[in-house]
Amino acid sequence: MIFKKHKNKVYLTVTIVLFILYMIILFYKLSIVPTLFVDEANYANEVISFTHFGTDIHGFHHPVYFSSVWGQGQSILYSLIVRPIVKFFGFSFFTFRFPMTFLSLLLIGLLCGYIFYISRNYLATFLMMLAFVTSPGWYVMSRWVLDANIAPLFVSFSILALLFFFQRKKSSSKFIWFIISATLISFSAYGYVATWLYLPIFLTILFCYLYWKNLLPFKPIILYFSVITVLVLPLVYFAYNIFVKHITQPTKFLWFNISPLPQSRTSSLINFSGNVVNTMFHNIVTGFGMYVTGSDGLSRNTMPPFGMIFPWILIIFAIVGILYGKRVLPEKLNLIKTICIIALISFLPMTFIVVPNYTHWNLIHVPLIILCGFGMYIVAQKEKNQFGILLILILTILPMIFFVFQYFQESSPYRTGNIRQFSMKNTKAINQFMERKRKSYLFTSPVSRNFTYFRTYQKPIDHRQYLKLQEVKPEFKNRMGPIRKYGYLRDMCEFKTKYRGHRDYVLAISKVNAKQIETHNYIRLKPVKKFKDGKLIYTLNKATQK
Repeated sequence: MIFKKHKNKVYLTVTIVLFILYMIILFYKLSIVPTLFVDEANYANEVISFTHFGTDIHGFHHPVYFSSVWGQGQSILYSLIVRPIVKFFGFSFFTFRFPMTFLSLLLIGLLCGYIFYISRNYLATFLMMLAFVTSPGWYVMSRWVLDANIAPLFVSFSILALLFFFQRKKSSSKFIWFIISATLISFSAYGYVATWLYLPIFLTILFCYLYWKNLLPFKPIILYFSVITVLVLPLVYFAYNIFVKHITQPTKFLWFNISPLPQSRTSSLINFSGNVVNTMFHNIVTGFGMYVTGSDGLSRNTMPPFGMIFPWILIIFAIVGILYGKRVLPEKLNLIKTICIIALISFLPMTFIVVPNYTHWNLIHVPLIILCGFGMYIVAQKEKNQFGILLILILTILPMIFFVFQYFQESSPYRTGNIRQFSMKNTKAINQFMERKRKSYLFTSPVSRNFTYFRTYQKPIDHRQYLKLQEVKPEFKNRMGPIRKYGYLRDMCEFKTKYRGHRDYVLAISKVNAKQIETHNYIRLKPVKKFKDGKLIYTLNKATQK
């Protein structure tokens, strides 16, 4: 009886408490967990270069797209956001990751605030907050920097701005929000290559629907697409040069730098040779399967069986949110639901050609979480007593507590990583040790990948110095970046000719890695110095022939 009397205050209080608790655990140990993934290290070096020298690692002042270390390409959008923060506070992995975490929290706050503003529904607001803060994949995505993950945030902010446009009365205010929406969705195209295929489909269906429902006349739609066209012109020119002309030397569009990508960004697409129909069918089955099983096979994205969204939550509540609720949901929330459904329909063609993992399919995660939130509300409303809400809390809060607990364990894949993820603590300590051994080499394999981890802890260098630290070769060829050497680092392929027993060391990042090095090179390793970060033990070894 007391709860019924004060239930709105209870929902509001719990919503605020949930948000604060989520913010605390989102920032907890942000600078060291997860371990450093190779793409994040590459991106960090681009940001460090811009902060100190005003150019990317290849010396370009205004790149449309980073060529990155190996010519595989990385988007520029997140760097534009993080650079001022790093410039002001200095580089650390906390300052580097902070904007991604903050923008994730901002989206949750704005979305839940908007839902409350238009509906005055405390329960709907609370359950939408619950849907976001108990999404394991969203938590993981918000704590590290993968350049592609900024795109869904900007698409979501753009749609929010469009929703704000519909709520404004004054024409000047409506115009501002309309232009903001068009600008943000244009910027999202600079965040992830899949948006180049997705946005034309999504925006066409969305604006056809808005026009059909008399929510938006034809002239503003033309204005919206005109703004987008102007803002993405450099990106269009870039795509033309990369995928049509296949340029091998840098060029320019106005003041923008267009750099070659010897390793083009088609790795996220299926192989179009052979039986394409069979490949597409397998692709879509695998894609839907990863949401049902709670794993995409990549430890850096999530731990099975938790998934991007708990599978039991996704299967039950997202389906309820899609199929039901037109009469149950507050009327003003039905537009948000419809936009989410349009977003999912728009991504269907992508499911046939974009290789499935939680990163490649990240554009559907926000719509799915929102639909889960609406599904929870519909179920809670159908249950006249508090049993429905209690069941929802048990199905979400308890598994999320267990997931977060596992996330920070020393044995967690986010702490131990794999051969493509390095411990920040150990890497920093080894770099300090080697910089004191000025005449020594550190042998590791492969240098082409591992150097990027060490570079983040070294004194910033400009483009010319970067080229001097590696072997001399044409810069924009297939084998870009260091291959055999970088500063004090030497690749194990150089071991037989370059190793000097009294001076040099061999790096092993685990016992398994040490055995592999011994077997492959017919040598015996003797540890002389250990570096420990939880369960991660890196050793510097002396080597002798077997």
